[in-house]
Amino acid sequence: MYMRSLQIMDSLNYKQGQANVYSTIANIYFTLGDIKKAQANAETGLKLARELGYPKEISSCGIILADVYQRTGNFKDAFFLFVRSKKIADSLNNDDLRRETLQKDLQHEYDRKVVADSLNLVLERHSNELKVKEEKNKRFFLYGGLVVLLFVTIFVFNRLRITKKQNEIIAKQKLEVESQK
Repeated sequence: MYMRSLQIMDSLNYKQGQANVYSTIANIYFTLGDIKKAQANAETGLKLARELGYPKEISSCGIILADVYQRTGNFKDAFFLFVRSKKIADSLNNDDLRRETLQKDLQHEYDRKVVADSLNLVLERHSNELKVKEEKNKRFFLYGGLVVLLFVTIFVFNRLRITKKQNEIIAKQKLEVESQK
């Protein structure tokens, strides 16, 4: 399967993918104990990765090749490759850590702004609700005042009408009394 992947990436001239597949194949051969094939694939992958400057692939191929050299007794080259590959891997991890930290900082800032916006929205809604209630109360008191004014007006009008009738009755009675005298 990996050989097929290698052929496809070769036909597409996808060098980074080739270096990655050589690293994976080397790791498989190393795990199976075929040190010569592991060394050949790791060296090919390392060469491609170095030509193109792909640090992740340089690190992975270098670590596998360091394990191969250690197994074959070439401790000097094993140590050199291992240290170099670990430095590259640590550098990549630091870059990833910086990126992750920056992403978390940006996410935190975004979340803080979302919460602030949500709070502002809630406060604005609450303020609008209070205004609506205040308007309802004003309307209630206005209409209530108008109804009271209407009743007072009707009462006063009715009292004036009754007073007028009483005055008419009194005037008639006064005329009757004067006419009887």
